[in-house]
Amino acid sequence: MIDALDKSEICRYLGYKKGVPPDPRTDALIDACSRAILADSAPKYIYKELPIAIEEDCVRLAGSEAALRGAAIRGHLKGCRSCVLMAVTLGIGADRSIKQSQLRSMAEAVVKDACATAAIEAAADWAEAEINRAVGPCNFRFSPGYGDFPLSFQQELLGLLDAEKQLGLHVNAANLLIPTKSVTAVLGVTNEKITAPPKCARCENRERCAYCKHGS
Repeated sequence: MIDALDKSEICRYLGYKKGVPPDPRTDALIDACSRAILADSAPKYIYKELPIAIEEDCVRLAGSEAALRGAAIRGHLKGCRSCVLMAVTLGIGADRSIKQSQLRSMAEAVVKDACATAAIEAAADWAEAEINRAVGPCNFRFSPGYGDFPLSFQQELLGLLDAEKQLGLHVNAANLLIPTKSVTAVLGVTNEKITAPPKCARCENRERCAYCKHGS
C-alpha cells in the first residue's frame, strides 16, 4: 500500500517553509523515522457504499437510522446517488513507535509523528483511489469535523463499518480516533467526473496557516 513517504509533506507537517530544506542532521532523522514508521505500520482500510436521500436538514443513509448533519456534508453529497463511508488506519504499531521515541528523544518523536501523519494521508489517498476503481467515480474525502459536519459522527460511522472488529479502530470520549493515525471520511458517488480541490483549498485553517502564506 505504501512503500515510501513524501519528504516534502513530512517537512510541511514539521513547519518548514516551502523550499527551505531541513539541516543535514534533521534530514537524516527524517529518513530514519520514515523507515521506522513504514516498518511499524500495517495500513488497512474498509468501506461501505450506501444509497442516500438528501433532506432539508440532513442526508439520510438507506438501511440505517444514521443521518449526516450539516450544510457542508449536504453540499458535498449534492447530486450524488450514494455515498461511501471509509475508514483507514496505520494500526496500533505506529502509535507505539511514536510513544517509544518519546522515552528516548522528543525531537525523534516529533519527526516520527510527522512521518506517521504523512503515512496515513498516503494510505487514505491509496484507499480512495481503490474505492474509485471499485464503485465508480467519487468526489473527494470529507471527514467528520470538517465545517459543520459533527465530529461526533465518527462513532456512528465506525459502527456502520464494524470498524472496531475489522480494523481495531474506535473513538475515545472526545470522539478522536484510536489508533490516532487513522482517517474516516465520506465520499459522494457520482456519474460526473470530479476534480478534487487541493487539500489546502478545502482546509478550514487555510486562512491562518503559516505554510500556505509562504506559497504552498
